[in-house]
Amino acid sequence: ASAFVRAHWYYFVALAGAAPFAAWLWLRTRTGRSAAERAMIRAPLLGPVTRAFATAKLARVLGVLLEGRVPMLDALRLTRSATGRDAYARLVARAEDAVTRGESILGAFNDPTLINPSVTEAIRSGERTGRVGAVLVQIADHMDEDNDMALKAAVGLLEPLILIGLGLVVGVMAISMFLPLFDLAASGGGAH
Repeated sequence: ASAFVRAHWYYFVALAGAAPFAAWLWLRTRTGRSAAERAMIRAPLLGPVTRAFATAKLARVLGVLLEGRVPMLDALRLTRSATGRDAYARLVARAEDAVTRGESILGAFNDPTLINPSVTEAIRSGERTGRVGAVLVQIADHMDEDNDMALKAAVGLLEPLILIGLGLVVGVMAISMFLPLFDLAASGGGAH
């Protein structure tokens, strides 16, 4: 393997340079963006955080628009364009269709893969009382607080991991520097 890499090193350099550029081009396409978004939403540790931030943004935008007396269809249309994520834009488009047919938005937002069931229940109670906008703003406030705490906890966990990584790098460097000295001392000590 070492001989192959030494003989064809330029392929590896070209591949290392072309791969990020190809990934960047792919992510600019609709298919690539959708695939990356699906991966982020379904990822084990990153997924819940991504969903929480997207849900909080959706709730904030829609809640503020409804509280500002914007008609429901217009508010949903504006929210769809402001979500920034295709999966959530499709969710809001389903809500638009439901409202156009005279149905509740709850059926469209009842998607546990994107929206937490507790948020759906809060929307249900908001529809019953006729205060969907106020409920959505409260949900967004609560989720923003939770998201801030989760982000601080993640950053707090990241610091020890960085220290462990740096310690391993320094340890490997130290061992690689001192191992030849020990071998030299051992071979010199054995000759006497």
